[in-house]
Amino acid sequence: VLIVRPRTGDTIYSRHADKLFMPASNMKVVTGATALAVLRPDYRWRTAVAAPRGAFRDGVVRGDLHVVGSGDPTVSDRMQGDAMAPLYALADTLRARGLRRVTGDVVASGDAFGPDLWGYGWGWDDFDAPYSAAVSELLLNEGLARVVVRGAPRPGDPPEVLVRPTPEALPLDVAVTTATPGVVGQGTTATRVTARWQPTVERYRLDGVVSTGDSAVLTLAIRDPRRAYAAAFRAALRARGVAVEGRSTEGALCLGVGCDRAEPLDTLAMRWSDPLRAVLPALEKPSQNQIAEVVFRTMGLARTGVGLPDTARRVVYDQLRAWGVV
Repeated sequence: VLIVRPRTGDTIYSRHADKLFMPASNMKVVTGATALAVLRPDYRWRTAVAAPRGAFRDGVVRGDLHVVGSGDPTVSDRMQGDAMAPLYALADTLRARGLRRVTGDVVASGDAFGPDLWGYGWGWDDFDAPYSAAVSELLLNEGLARVVVRGAPRPGDPPEVLVRPTPEALPLDVAVTTATPGVVGQGTTATRVTARWQPTVERYRLDGVVSTGDSAVLTLAIRDPRRAYAAAFRAALRARGVAVEGRSTEGALCLGVGCDRAEPLDTLAMRWSDPLRAVLPALEKPSQNQIAEVVFRTMGLARTGVGLPDTARRVVYDQLRAWGVV
């Protein structure tokens, strides 16, 4: 900490001012302030659903259906009540345009934020933790999934497992059993459920025990946000009566950083997010890391056309310099 009187340069207070520290969550104040100046309070993120040019005919997309994001952080339970609601709305728009079938995959396309899914300096051993969820230009439920494991009525039966915002977003292997209610040690209930990421199969594994009549709740990081978004949108389409013959996947389609060419697409539906002024309370008050990283990278994208951390850092630095802070 270094507090200096601006007019005279006199030091009012100093504590370890000559040492380097990771600034942590107080940097969100800087990110939010500069975003208001760089992006303006009414800034909105755009998400488009598109098909290869000429592929949509007679109610059918003959080929893949692409979802192209720009970092919308508002597709979440906290901000919409149900993170699936915006995806259902996009599916409804496509139905209204006459779409009934997709012969290919639902593809998470574009690379507005580049290949890096985590912020600079984030610890690799924290990637399962909610505060270290991966970030991309397609972000579902702030990168988080809520898992509820409920004990079956009879011991030995498999428990009920509920996943929000949708099971498709979080592949799970469940090895949890239902047990007779009891105690372990000093009054601890028998219910204990753990989650472990399995990198070889790219799925979480749930282990442990849940008592009859009891439940366990876990909040897990979505490790692959692009694929999760595509899977959730595919589920929304099918729920609205649009048949999807293919899978949900990530595309190699080049639309942004480092592209020499882009496949021509026809936009079929579009969503604009809530404005930045509505996003900042969800960022600042709970100190939400994923929204902060999205807003940070968006400043680089908006000013330079490249949504990478390095470009965003330069944009923030230039704004601070304009204010006379640095």
